[in-house]
Amino acid sequence: ATLARARSLARPAPTATFAGPRKRRTPRISQWLINIERELGHTTLLEVGHMGSSSNRLEYLTFQNEAVPAPLGSGSVASRRPFPELAATQFVQNDGNADYNALSVKVQKRFSAGLTYRASSTESRSIDYSSWLRTTDNDGSFAKNRNCRRCERGLSTYTVTDRLPTAVMYELT
Repeated sequence: ATLARARSLARPAPTATFAGPRKRRTPRISQWLINIERELGHTTLLEVGHMGSSSNRLEYLTFQNEAVPAPLGSGSVASRRPFPELAATQFVQNDGNADYNALSVKVQKRFSAGLTYRASSTESRSIDYSSWLRTTDNDGSFAKNRNCRRCERGLSTYTVTDRLPTAVMYELT
């Protein structure tokens, strides 16, 4: 019993591991923008546009060497891992993707008769698999289910869906 205890004390604690693919592919992005402008009268301009992007080969972390769930008291976490000599193993993947689409409308009145204004509205959505990585809102750093990556697809953490910036200037004489 003393020899077994001495061996368990001499065994180093499992270490965290970080790994990635040998041939990482460079992430890529395609962007597009189309605007249509129409003059309304001599001083007012209306602009409607669509902006979008598609990103591929984005990086995200997966958690490997997960312990098999078990009832409380049924062994240590390490003993339930596929490789008990290793602790948490992070593996960086780079097959993630993201999509962004936005519709914008802008009305602008050039300065005349002491008045100028600009109002624009943007309705947008950003959807991805992995923007929640390394956030500060306690959302976690790993997928909830590493066997179902599609289950992680949803609105990006940084999505701002609606914006309505305006500016008005009136000249007092």
